[in-house]
Amino acid sequence: MTDSAQNYSYEVTSIDSSGLATITMTSFDSLQYFTGMRVDASTTDSDVTAFVETRVQDALDKWSDQRATPSITVGSETSLRYRIRIENEAPDYNYLTHKLVSSETIDSDTITVNYTPTAMSDSEKAEVYSGVYATRASLWNRLQADSRLDSVLGGLNIAIGSHATWDASAGGSFDWSTDQIAGRNVSNVERVSTGRYKVHFRNPFPDTQYATVCTAGSTDYSGTGSSPRNLSVMNRTTDYVEVLCERSDDAVNEDNFYNSVVVVNADDGHYDSFGIDLQHRERFYFGDTITQRIQTILGKNDSDMAHYL
Repeated sequence: MTDSAQNYSYEVTSIDSSGLATITMTSFDSLQYFTGMRVDASTTDSDVTAFVETRVQDALDKWSDQRATPSITVGSETSLRYRIRIENEAPDYNYLTHKLVSSETIDSDTITVNYTPTAMSDSEKAEVYSGVYATRASLWNRLQADSRLDSVLGGLNIAIGSHATWDASAGGSFDWSTDQIAGRNVSNVERVSTGRYKVHFRNPFPDTQYATVCTAGSTDYSGTGSSPRNLSVMNRTTDYVEVLCERSDDAVNEDNFYNSVVVVNADDGHYDSFGIDLQHRERFYFGDTITQRIQTILGKNDSDMAHYL
């Protein structure tokens, strides 16, 4: 007998004088299982078949134990078992927007598995994105590297300080984009005239109640004919602070090569919950309120923001 669902055959191999019939069951891969039943003159082939069917599961279990790797599955198609299975390489895809869907092509000798990137549904994306996050340090560093930190802080209405250091030795050809040494929350430093500069804030301050610290020069000016340079505040607004560099002995204005301005705003009333979140939250998960605000400021869609995190 051969049963496509079970993949075995059987035959009665002997009957002794007491009426005990020995039945040999053989698997598709030639493993054998022996059982016996009592027969008499009234026993028919259908009786033997019915008895064998009661022993099938025990035979399958024993055959499974005998195989190093079980290769029989009740209900599997025998015709597919002997084909070569080939899995083609999965293509590159964006796991934040697509999933891989497998499909099989079957011929007489092989089963070929192909993978196709398929757009995820909104609900599938939401499930994937829910586990995406960035640590505070990695998000901060990424925003800083993209020159977006100041705009994000400004968009969150978080009051921050400013600082700028620049080399003004080029005089009339001074250019902040090339002559800056360091800067934070500063969009531009503008040369008004010799020694006079406006430091423009990227994110304006809520008022002019801020403190400004200025220094000029990194050279020893104590030699004969020289004097220390002073960098003084001449004007301050919410958008910029204007400073003047001059010699202390004769008040001559000078384009010094090293000027530094630090502006500090310590008004706690402007330090809202977003600022606290940004400073103290360990992880920024996709979909969090503050992360959504940052996403809006950056102008990113969901998949781009998930990738950014």
